[in-house]
Amino acid sequence: MLPLQPGAMMRAVLFISLALAAPLSAQAAPSAFCFRPGPPESCRSFLLFEARGQIPLLQTDRVAETYSSFEDAYYTQVRQELGGSVSWDFGYVVNLTDKWAFGATVAVDLQNDADQTAGALHLRRWFSDDIALDLAPGIIRRVDPREVNQTGYSLAARAHVWDVVFGLRYDALDVEGWVRTSDRIGGGGTITHTDPGGIEHMLSATLGFESVTGLLVSVVGIVLAASAFSGLT
Repeated sequence: MLPLQPGAMMRAVLFISLALAAPLSAQAAPSAFCFRPGPPESCRSFLLFEARGQIPLLQTDRVAETYSSFEDAYYTQVRQELGGSVSWDFGYVVNLTDKWAFGATVAVDLQNDADQTAGALHLRRWFSDDIALDLAPGIIRRVDPREVNQTGYSLAARAHVWDVVFGLRYDALDVEGWVRTSDRIGGGGTITHTDPGGIEHMLSATLGFESVTGLLVSVVGIVLAASAFSGLT
C-alpha cells in the first residue's frame, strides 16, 4: 500500500467533512412556508389558523325606548350588541427575526343573533418552539339583521402553548342609533322604537386551538352541532 501524501490526506479529510456536513446543513435550513406556526429555525413564514370561543367578562349596555301612542306610555329595554361568540381566524405570518413575526388575518365571529367579520394585524413574540405571545389590533364589522351600520375595533392579547390558545380580547363597537314607527297591531295608535346608539365596550376571555388541532376541533364541533340541530327538527 502506498503511503498517503500529506496534501492528499488533507484533501481526503476535507472531502469527508463536506460530505457529512452537507446533509446536516440541508436539514437545518428552514422551510420557506409551513402549514402550521413555527419559529424562524423551522419556518420563514407560516399559515395561521385559529378556532376560538369568546366569553364576556365585562360589558357595557345602552337603554332603548318604545313609545305607545295608544297607551301614551314609554317602555325601556336594556340592549347589548356584543356577546359571546365562536371565531375562526385565517391568515399569513412572516418570521422577521429569531424572536419576532408579523402578519395579518381575517376572521368570522358567529353570535346568537348576528355575525361579525374582522381583520387584524398580528405581532408574535416567540419564547420557544412551542410558546409564543400574540398582540392583534384589528377592525370589526357586525352584520346585523336590521342592517344597521355597526363598525368598531378590537385588541387581543393571546398566549400560544403548543396548539392551545388563550387570552383576553377588547372590543369597541360603534352602534348607529335609529328610530322606527309602525302602526299598532289591531289599530288604535302607533308604536315608536328608539335606539340611541353609542359605543359599546366588551372585555372577553378567549380559549381555543390553532393549526391542525383547531381544524379538527372545528370539524367535530360542526358535526355535533348539526347532529343536535337535526335531533330537534
